[in-house]
Order: sequence, then structure tokens, then C-alpha cells
Amino acid sequence: MPSICPIALCSSLALLSVAQGNLLNFFNSELRAIQTEQDRIVQCVDGFPQIPQGQILDHTGFHSAILPDPNTNSWVQVDLGREAELDAIVVVPAYLGTQQRSPGVYGFPPRFRIEVSNDPAFSSPTTLLDQSASDYIPIIAPIYFSVGGLRSRYIRFTATRLHQNTKDDLRAFFCLGEVLAFSHGTNIAAHCTVSASNAKETAPTWTTRNLVDGISALGLPVRPNTSGTHGWRSGAASSADTNKWVQVDLGAEYRLQEVRLFPAHPPDFPERRAFGFPLRFKIETDIQADFNSPTVVFDSSNADFPVPGDHPIPFPVPDVTARFVRVTATHLWERTNDFVFALGELAVYSDGKNVAFHQPVSSLDEAGGSIWKREALTDGYVSQGELMDWQTWLLQLSQRREFRERFLALEKQKSSALAVAQSRAFSALIAAASIAVVASVIAAWRARERQNRELQSLRERIARDLHDDLGSHLGSIRLMSELAMRVPNATANQDSIQEIHRLSTEAAESMHSIVWLMRERGKPSLLRLVEAIRQSADSLCHDLTKEIVTSDAPKTASASLDFHRQVILIVRESLHNIAKHAHATHLRIHATWDTRTFHLTIEDNGRGFDPNAQSHGNGLHNLRHRASTLGGQLTFQSKPGQGTTVEFEAPLS
Repeated sequence: MPSICPIALCSSLALLSVAQGNLLNFFNSELRAIQTEQDRIVQCVDGFPQIPQGQILDHTGFHSAILPDPNTNSWVQVDLGREAELDAIVVVPAYLGTQQRSPGVYGFPPRFRIEVSNDPAFSSPTTLLDQSASDYIPIIAPIYFSVGGLRSRYIRFTATRLHQNTKDDLRAFFCLGEVLAFSHGTNIAAHCTVSASNAKETAPTWTTRNLVDGISALGLPVRPNTSGTHGWRSGAASSADTNKWVQVDLGAEYRLQEVRLFPAHPPDFPERRAFGFPLRFKIETDIQADFNSPTVVFDSSNADFPVPGDHPIPFPVPDVTARFVRVTATHLWERTNDFVFALGELAVYSDGKNVAFHQPVSSLDEAGGSIWKREALTDGYVSQGELMDWQTWLLQLSQRREFRERFLALEKQKSSALAVAQSRAFSALIAAASIAVVASVIAAWRARERQNRELQSLRERIARDLHDDLGSHLGSIRLMSELAMRVPNATANQDSIQEIHRLSTEAAESMHSIVWLMRERGKPSLLRLVEAIRQSADSLCHDLTKEIVTSDAPKTASASLDFHRQVILIVRESLHNIAKHAHATHLRIHATWDTRTFHLTIEDNGRGFDPNAQSHGNGLHNLRHRASTLGGQLTFQSKPGQGTTVEFEAPLS
């Protein structure tokens, strides 16, 4: 048996104490107390949103002037325009996507003070936080202060020690990404006046206006582990300078406080945040739906609006009573070869409540289809998931940051306490530790072998799909194209070209399905499977009217990638048969499931067929074989002239 290094053994014991029910806690009461506190922290943050990765924005935030002395006080303050009752104040660090002292955070001062006052000179301020005695290490998370109804007009952030990129750097400065002030659920600091003791104005990245533009690197306040809707999109235009509008009927007249826009970000365009968000637009309110006497809330028709990324954009509303809210795009967003206007969600706040929630939406035009819908503009969802209350989301992010700091501080204490416990337990646990090390090596080896087998199986399945689907289609395309070149007959050429077009469409759909499966991770949601079925139907049966529905289906249900693969192949083969042979005009797909079973029905009103005929034997056999690989069954109901119904049912486990 090989010798065991004592240092390696101590490290193994440290891991073992975490993985095996805190075995070493028995030898040190301090270690038990630390572990109990860390467990409590983990429970407290369960369900909280994760710390964002950060978004790089063109309009980053506020940057002070460059000063030679890091101990020079430098401040920036926000004038809310009036004395207001404040619920909370939130400060967000600036983010450039670079590696500074903390990942991604740029220029945040190590020491600072946050105050509020009704006096612009801050002669008698109320201090909310004084971090002047010790250095603060920031992360991409908000600093949230519950104010508790304190009435103030001015908010001041004072850096008492400026940021330096290195200790020897003679340039000192500080930066902030955003300052928000919530009053009755709305951000009243948005687009307010900002002043500073000194500032570096290098538009568009650094300006005082950026501090209150409502846009930061944090992203959208989305509830984790939920599926959303894309939102609303206009019809396409050939010119960017085409007006497009969308409006919501609040159902009654309200005294409005804020209009909040949420950019769209469909998964089809993962690298293009703020999909369809207009470069120039205006927001209006009116009592009547015709907007003959509107009140303008915001107008950027004469200058481009900053690209907001994935972030809610608040627009405070003056003292206005209205029933209708309209957003008009005056300079559209460029897609590929055309221009569109899109929003993920539109919220309107009165007395802290979103009065636009589930209210009817109208527009000049819309894209149509199943992805972009008018009703999705006020349903409380964006494509990333269900929207949370913005203020609550910021509070939970700040609390997660505070819990994280506490957890890391406990981790430092835990290191010394763990060393004591290891020293006491070394003799008693040397044999057990040796066994644990060997067991962990064996477990890792088995896990690696299992992973290799799974990867090899996935490669073989993908290879078969590429060979069977794409290989067959591409081979047919090659033969048809050669025939088209050889046969001088124009009609034959046209028939061949049509067949080539059909085969290439099916090949593209096959590749789309394979790429979709390759991109999925873990056990994808069955709602994603339904979306893939919907896309296949739109591609393969585009000439048919379609009805694709789900009912009594839990949103959280999921299944393995192989389950998704087999179902998609069953659907594609069925849709291919309908498109090629059924001569149908209508297609209905109904998917439903519970926690154990998935059920799918595919119906068409085509000419039908005799399922017992020998000419159909192999195709039907292949479909039934795919169903049987999932432990399910597939049945056909069809008669000549009476359409066809395919029933598929399989367990989810």
C-alpha cells in the first residue's frame, strides 16, 4: 500500500468534514458553531436570485475627476426635485467586464459615506452608511439601504478614500454605476439632476446623467427557474424612420407614478440584448384611446436613447391622471435586412401597483404568430422568466451579498478551527481517511467512466441522426440536382428543383433539431420540448393551419435529452408524412403531461390511409420502435378519406 502524505491527508479530512456530515465538528465545538451558522446562511438565501455576471454597457455610469491624492474627499449627489418619503436607496457599482480588485467592478471607492438631506449643502445630513473606517471590497451586486419613510430631497455619495488601480498608481478616482431611490415602489431618482464636486465627462461611457438613467449592469429582475414569454413585436419595416406604436388600456383612470419598460431578449438572439428596443421613442398618456390630447412623459425623438441591455428602464410620470399609455418608436431597431420595434414587458405604476398587469394591449401592427403576442406585453413575463418586484429583487441581491460576506468571514475562522479539529482527529481517523481517499478515487474513476460512456452514447446517437436524416436528404438532393442538370425538359427540371427545395428544407429542420439538442443542458423543461415541436410544425407544415396546445401541464416538468430527442424524431417523421402524403389543410397537436406520463396527439384532416397496408409497414414500425425505446407506445387511427390521428404516450422517468 502506498504511503500517505500527512498534509494531503489533512486536506482530505477537511473535505471529508464537509461531505460526510461534518465529521470533524465532533472534535471542536467552535467548528460546529461555524458550520451551523453557515448552514443557516445557506437556508436564508435559498430561493434568492443569484449574483449577476454583469453586463457591459455603452453608458456605464459616473466617473469622478482624476486626482493625485487618494485621501481627497470627492462626492456626487442626486436632486430628487422635491422632498419625498423614501423607502430605500440603492447604489450599484460600475462594471467594465475587466479584472480589478474585485471581478468586473471598476473604480468603486474602498471607503465612502452615504447621506441624505433636505439641504443641498448637506450642512445637517442624515448618514445612512459610513464605511470610512475600513476598506470595502465590492462585487457586482447592489448596496441596498432601507430608509423607513425618511423624507429627503438630496442623496449624496462621498468617497473618503479614492480608488487606485495599483498602490503605486498616482491617479486616484471613483466610479458608480447607478443610484436608485424608491418611494412607494417606484424609482423616483430616474432622470433627476446630478451634481458632483468634480466629474470626468467622456460621453457616452461616463457622464453624470448616466448615474440616474435607470440602467445598470445588474440585468432584469427575473425569478429563477421559470420559463417566460418573449413579449410583443411590431411588423417589420423597410426604413428605420417608420413610426410604430403600442399602447395599454389600464381599464380605469389612475394617477400615474412611473412607466417601466423591459427590453426583449429572445433566446434566438442570445448575443443581442435589448432586441427591438427603439433608438428613439416617446411615451405618452391620455384619458382617451385616440390620443388626441396626450401628455408626453418622455421624448427622445431628437437623440438616440442609450442601449439598455437586459435591464428595466423606469420613466417617472409627472402629476398625471390617465387611462391609456402609449409608446411610439420614431426610429426603429435594425434587425438583419429590416427594422422592428419590440418590448419584453410594459408596466405602469400607480400607488406602487402595476396597474397594466394583464390589461388589454393594442398596437399599430404586430408580428403575429405564436412567439410574439400583444397579451405577452403585460403578462408579467419576459423570455428569461417571471418578473419579480424590482425593489424586492434588489433587496434580495443585496442580502445575498451581505450573507456572502458573512459566509466568507466564517470561512476564514473555519480554517483555524478546522486545523485544531484535524490535529485532534488525526490519529483516530487516519484509517478512515485512507479508506475515504481510496473510495473517492474509485468514485471519481467510476464517475469519469460513466460520463465517458454517456458522451460516447450521445456521439453515436448524433452520428446516426446526421447519417440517417441529413445524409439521406443530402444524398437525395445530390441525385435530384444531377438529374436536373441532365434532363433538358423544363418541366422535369422544375419538378426536380421543387423536390430539392423540399429535401433541403427537411435537412435544415433536421440540423435545427440536432443543434437544439446539443445546446440543451441537464434535463430540459417539457415546455422547451413543446416550443421545439411548434417550430418543427411551422417549418415542415407551413402551408397548413395549425393548432398547438397544452393543457393541465405543470410548468416545472422536465425529461432527459434522449426523451426529447426521440419525441422530436417521432414528431418530425409524423409531420413529414402529413406534409408529403396527407393532402391535409389543418393540423392539430395536443401535448399534455403530469409528473409521471407524457401524452402527445397529432391529428390531420387529410385523406387518411389503411394502417394495415403493407406499403406503410416500415414507416409505422419505425415510429412504434422509437416509442418503445422510451418504454411507451404509439397507436394510429386512420381510414381512407377520414384523416389520421397518432397517439403517443410514454413515462417521463
